[in-house]
Amino acid sequence: MGRVIYVDSGFLIALFDSSDNGWLAAWDLYNAFVADDNVRLGCARDVMNELLAHYSRSGSRTRREVARFVRRALADPKYRVEIVDRGLYNDALDLYESRHDKRYSMVDCVGMTIMRRDGIDEVVTTDRDFVQEGFTNLMR
Repeated sequence: MGRVIYVDSGFLIALFDSSDNGWLAAWDLYNAFVADDNVRLGCARDVMNELLAHYSRSGSRTRREVARFVRRALADPKYRVEIVDRGLYNDALDLYESRHDKRYSMVDCVGMTIMRRDGIDEVVTTDRDFVQEGFTNLMR
């Protein structure tokens, strides 16, 4: 299986916005991941939905680019895009509820739950939530 790196929506959003502070770092990392046959990129389908939602009010060109990216990712064996079933959702909801002192989104809780379940330690994200849970953010 190789090395699996969890991809958060902030990272994917940065890829499509050259004015984003993380744009250059995101592209450098993305190109390195694509070139490395040992790397697989994992995420929940919810992450792809957040990406699509973020750009839903963008122009038609950006919407098409983002939609093509998602379609390619869904078909590419380099990606593991997981559909959230009831069990995973409930486990993530438990994490969400237990971290009442944090501002974790439910999508982040799903990601953290997948990472713990699958033994994934590394994430690419633009927020600090995953680091607060003990994961290594490769964008820092």
